[in-house]
Amino acid sequence: MNYSLILLCAGSGKRTGLKYNKIFYKINNQTVYEMNISHFLEDNRCKQIIVVTKENEIDDIRTLVNDSRIEYVFGGKERQDSVYNALKSLKNSSTDIVLIHDGARPFITEEIYCTLLPEEESIMISDWPVYREERNFPD
Repeated sequence: MNYSLILLCAGSGKRTGLKYNKIFYKINNQTVYEMNISHFLEDNRCKQIIVVTKENEIDDIRTLVNDSRIEYVFGGKERQDSVYNALKSLKNSSTDIVLIHDGARPFITEEIYCTLLPEEESIMISDWPVYREERNFPD
């Protein structure tokens, strides 16, 4: 199943105590951004990647990774605004689903995100499928 990826990278890094965006933090000589995006670039099912970034960081991000599937949009005031901006920029009609991933979480693996790709029609919320059928839960 083909998919598009929205990679949210417009954070500030305040909670980490860094004075810069944590996507630029290096682990084993690779930035968190490079670690994150590399998993998806290696997957041929990933047809489009929308990187949400701050306007003043776009040049720095562009120098790290170059691929024709990557497009950039600017983040909004809140995370939901950033996601909305990215969703508006989706163009690839050959994708069946959109994955949204936090750019500050570099330890995702293909095994993890493949379990999120649904085998039936579903809606993805917070990286977990919510199926379009009624569920009866006890009170």
